[in-house]
Order: sequence, then C-alpha cells, then structure tokens
Amino acid sequence: MIEDFGFIILCPERNYGGLKSTVRSIKGHFPDRSHICVTVPEVSQLEFEEFKNVCPTFIGKNTYTSLINTGIRENKSEWSYFIMAGQHVHSGQMNRYNTFCIDKKTIMFPIIDKMWMFHESSLNGLLMNRQAIEEVGYFDESNEDFQNVRLMWANDAIDKGYQFISLVGIPR
Repeated sequence: MIEDFGFIILCPERNYGGLKSTVRSIKGHFPDRSHICVTVPEVSQLEFEEFKNVCPTFIGKNTYTSLINTGIRENKSEWSYFIMAGQHVHSGQMNRYNTFCIDKKTIMFPIIDKMWMFHESSLNGLLMNRQAIEEVGYFDESNEDFQNVRLMWANDAIDKGYQFISLVGIPR
C-alpha cells in the first residue's frame, strides 16, 4: 500500500504558470501531501523567488536525470510521484497505483501514446520508492541519451528484483 508519497514537479522549461496550476491541482486533490519543484540552473533569481513562493524549489542540472535525482534526494516521502509542471493530478488516480503495487520494489508508470516500456515512457506519472534509488543507485547524469540511461538503470533494477508495471488509464 502506498501511503507516504510526495509529488516532485519537474519544471525544466521554467513554466511558472504551469507550476502554479500543478500545485493548485495537488493541493485540491491531495492537501496533506508534500510537493516540491525541481528546475534547471538557467532559472533567473526572480523566477526562483517566484517558484519558492509557490512551493519548495530546488535546482538540478540541465538533464532530466539530474532533475529526477535532485527530486528524489529532496523529497522526504517514501514514494516519489513525478509530474511535469502544467499537468494535473486527479483524486482517484492513486487508487490505480495502489491496485497494482506489489511492494516497495514496484516501479509504476503510465502508458501514454503507446509507450509501454519504461525507458521510452513519459516521466509524467512515474512512481517509485526511495528504496529503488538506495539499492540501484541514482540515474547516470553524465550520459545525455535519456532513453539509454533509463534502459541501463532499469536493467540494474531488474537484476535487483524490481518490477516495472505500466498502467493504462492514468490521465496525462
């Protein structure tokens, strides 16, 4: 059962309006859940201050893998739910994740646009336990081929007993 989860809002485009919209959605449907934002180093001081007024904000590097790693490091919850700034969450969607979650070694992600393999799937809706990073390690930030990095990480995770479950019907 997934009880202790927090939202990690990825904001690589420095989308202030999208960040506000996503946070409003989280607060409306999951008012008791933590949420943080992770953005890129190009964020201006003014943008960073605006983001911090919306929610706790952290700066990663210029890769998605760095944003993911930074988010997991800063998230205090056991489970991390990744969502892109500008997207919304829905109150019933965690029921779907709970239905298919086997244990802490379950990594779940939505099927969007027929992308059902982890390494090619969207980051929006990825849910994983902190234990996965502790056992498998952080995503490689030195390789810019994002699909390849996720494929290699998934191979290591499978070797350590992790299961990847792709879910249909999770709103984008």
